Amino acid sequence: MLSGGDFDTGADSGSSEGVSFAPDSATWADPQRAGGGYGHAQISHSSGMLFWLTGLRASSVFSVMSGPGAKVELYDAMTVRFTNGAIGTVSGAGNVPAGQGFQVDVRIFGKEGVLLIDCDRERMELQRHDGKHKKLDLEPGSGDYECSGPPENFVELVAGRTEVNWAPGEVAMRGVEVLDAAYRSAVSGVEEKV
Repeated sequence: MLSGGDFDTGADSGSSEGVSFAPDSATWADPQRAGGGYGHAQISHSSGMLFWLTGLRASSVFSVMSGPGAKVELYDAMTVRFTNGAIGTVSGAGNVPAGQGFQVDVRIFGKEGVLLIDCDRERMELQRHDGKHKKLDLEPGSGDYECSGPPENFVELVAGRTEVNWAPGEVAMRGVEVLDAAYRSAVSGVEEKV
């Protein structure tokens, strides 16, 4: 049904070295075209993971954003209220030095304990209040960003070779809801409803 060649996606996060299709800065750093910076470019992905893992949905967001010397924001800090009463923080910075690992760090605290995910340190651990902790033994490289996974899964879905959707539209929509409220909050200076 679909076929094509492999893309060179061997670059580290935050770097365009080794990538044959480095994005033109006009596509993400022009506020008229992109509508935002780091939030749209990267937090959209990590917030998608947050919603995929938790099933939560945001009800409101308060945020502060800045981009010293840039036309779009490079630094984001958000406080999020969820519809079930939970609260959380989401933050990001668009200045990871070239050659550094995939910088995603997730902490989900719940009544039974905490789930820790640290991609850069290749760590995934469940720390439970009842002492039944679990720590995954991850292979070296497990925390690296894998660019080919999402499009390959999409092709498999479209071709009917799988029914497993690792990036459902519902979680993407929930991430967009947070970012929309966050950008509005950064302008208004107040907590904004989703």
